[in-house]
Amino acid sequence: MDRSGRDYMTELNYNSNTLVSLKLANTFRTMMEKLIAGCPVLEDFALILPDDERHKAMPSLRVRSQTLKSFLFAFEFNTTGKAFAVEIDAPALKCMTFSDSQSDKIVLKNLNSLSMVDINSDFHLKYGKTLGPRKRNVIRDFLIGISSVRHMIISKLTLEVLFRYSKLGRKFPKFDNLTRLEATLSRSMLELFPSFLESFPNLKNLILVLSDLREAKEIKLSHVPQCMLLNLESVEINLQYGEIKRVIIMEETVKELVRYFLENSVVLIKKLILCFEDLSKANQDSDIFKELLKFTKLYPRCQIIIH
Repeated sequence: MDRSGRDYMTELNYNSNTLVSLKLANTFRTMMEKLIAGCPVLEDFALILPDDERHKAMPSLRVRSQTLKSFLFAFEFNTTGKAFAVEIDAPALKCMTFSDSQSDKIVLKNLNSLSMVDINSDFHLKYGKTLGPRKRNVIRDFLIGISSVRHMIISKLTLEVLFRYSKLGRKFPKFDNLTRLEATLSRSMLELFPSFLESFPNLKNLILVLSDLREAKEIKLSHVPQCMLLNLESVEINLQYGEIKRVIIMEETVKELVRYFLENSVVLIKKLILCFEDLSKANQDSDIFKELLKFTKLYPRCQIIIH
């Protein structure tokens, strides 16, 4: 490591027959493929790249490994700089974190062992730009490449792009193995979310994080996906509403969501958990707590937990 805190490695360090875990940050991209190829037993690899002019000469990265089981790929900052391309070919990969708004081309190969993915990417879609045919194909191929997962964590940034993709008439692939989904979204995205859930027919556990409750527009949830009719067992709703003026919107949103899940889930629900940013809302004397208790009486099979 040099005085600036950046890692450096010489040709002598490119090969290791024993290295199993490796984390690199602020490292030259030109070293990456040599490092991976020179570590035949590497299982855990975390790579955080800077947005640095010195690295623009190498606009792509190939990660090819027969042994890699866990991979984190991220840019240090989410920028709208020069487009990047990444190819991941790792048949043993089980867990992948992909936090990248730089990659314009994403190629995923042989990820049939992938069981968990954490996605925070807008696929380098610049603000105000349309989803052209090439970009739609990138998104389609990415989703197909991760379709074997059992557990998905997906950000609001990514869902915004996927919902735009869906509005163009493009269908999501089926994630038949997926049983656990954690999604962050805003209130305005809720009406589109049930259609997104159609991609997960065997979903059992759903965690929703509502991070933006500014919109006062009434939401109507009517479409009922297959997973709610057959498999959904538990739902957790986390509310991050911030300003006091949003409390009324938050309460109406909670009641609509709770009613929607309880009325439309046939096998639901072993439990429905509500997590409030403001702990006073979980107080038994609060109006919303009393109203939600009425739902409990209507649906005695389901345990509603508020905290």
